[in-house]
Amino acid sequence: QFLYFIGPPRHAPRGGDGASKISDPTSMSRAAAIGVACGLVTFLALFLNISSSYDNSGNNCPVCRPAAAHGAPHAAKHGKVEVGGKDSLVVAYEEGRVGREAMCKDAGHKVPSKPLISGKGKKVFVTGAAGFIASHVARACAELGMDVVAADDMSGGFMENVPKMPNVKFVLLDVKDPEAIEKLFAEHGPFDYVYHLAAYAAEGMSHFIRSYNYRNNLVGTVELVNAAIRHKTKVFVFTSSIAAYGAPEPPIRETTPMHPEDPYGISKYAVELDLKAAKELFGMDYVIFRPHNVYGPHQNIADKYRNVIGIFMNQILNGRPMTIFGDGTQTRAFSYIDDVAPLIAKGPLIPEARNEEFNVGAERPWSLNDLARLVSSAMGAPNHKLVHLDKRFEVQNAEATHSKIKCFFDPGRVVPLDKGLKKTAEWVLARTKGFKPVEFHAVEVKAKMPPSWVRPDLIESAHIEHTAANNTNFDQSQSAADVVAAFDRS
Repeated sequence: QFLYFIGPPRHAPRGGDGASKISDPTSMSRAAAIGVACGLVTFLALFLNISSSYDNSGNNCPVCRPAAAHGAPHAAKHGKVEVGGKDSLVVAYEEGRVGREAMCKDAGHKVPSKPLISGKGKKVFVTGAAGFIASHVARACAELGMDVVAADDMSGGFMENVPKMPNVKFVLLDVKDPEAIEKLFAEHGPFDYVYHLAAYAAEGMSHFIRSYNYRNNLVGTVELVNAAIRHKTKVFVFTSSIAAYGAPEPPIRETTPMHPEDPYGISKYAVELDLKAAKELFGMDYVIFRPHNVYGPHQNIADKYRNVIGIFMNQILNGRPMTIFGDGTQTRAFSYIDDVAPLIAKGPLIPEARNEEFNVGAERPWSLNDLARLVSSAMGAPNHKLVHLDKRFEVQNAEATHSKIKCFFDPGRVVPLDKGLKKTAEWVLARTKGFKPVEFHAVEVKAKMPPSWVRPDLIESAHIEHTAANNTNFDQSQSAADVVAAFDRS
């Protein structure tokens, strides 16, 4: 409208072709001035329009206009449904208030058209299977009819987590050992799909165990990628992390630029790049999942360095106050395991999902203060004491959007946080043996560690290892052969 008002005189005489007739020098000068003004305003209008409709990822994002929605979760609306907040279209889809097609269309994604590939008879390899997420993925793969070889080095897992099913075989394996990996592929392969979930997933701790982090999370993965390439694996499924993004403005989308801020996130991002390079040269497909704050049964609640829900539950069980670094206003979206593991298992079975990346998890963010209240209630200890410790270096708000995975996988409704916490608490409280703490006896750097992590007997060492020998939940009297034989008997 502004351009219209400063344009040529509305009543300028027109020629036979409809063009304005401006013939005298004064009129021509005036026309030239108006033309320049129009050009400048047009440029400014285009610049402002581009600036306001461009998201941080370098892509126009249909679901996040206007741009204020990036910085303010409740700023944009789509009809009666807020975009980017607690009533986003993704949340509305999760709650059954809008359909998949409407949500996908608004997010700019297409619903996959190719039929789902059957998992029946597919031979797969799952790493980290005595751990939390991987044990659920191994079970989900087996339920899809796949023949599963499940591996773990038992440095922090539980044998009881490994699914005891006819089509699941367990092997004791360290992914940092390339000869052992090659032997496994030769004896049990070839594998149609490799699901790599083994990792030491502690963002905060990774600053103090950098070498250990990179050896386990990066080098170990590369050894597995090499074997997968050599043995013609069709799809490599990798669980990355939301930590690979760093600390961008929420909500985080798959197109958000990656700027990891801790060694754990850096290692995950490096593997993502390596898989893409392997695809370009060797043609091995991949599917990358970026989960965040996953919780549920089989979680190690004795690990003091990671998994805030497990930490809270362990503190309540032991009669200690729940502790939060900082004021507790930092926000996270907590994802129940049943909303994550089945999607990872199904990853290579959806043709259009190959060579794509997906955020996977819950949409609705919660503050840690609110989480503490919900956890204490689920554990039957309402109003359990909460203590705030000195703030540590961490992302303030880690919230992602999941329209892409919802469109590709159509998972339907998610488990609400209060119900997921209730299920997790029931599993924790039903355990009679309890959880023994799994801690590092040494770190590579002690400087600037949170005081609550520094034990009197914690030492500083240039090189550390954390193996099955350090896992207080693993029967140290058994050999590798004994462990496998016991699992087979069970």
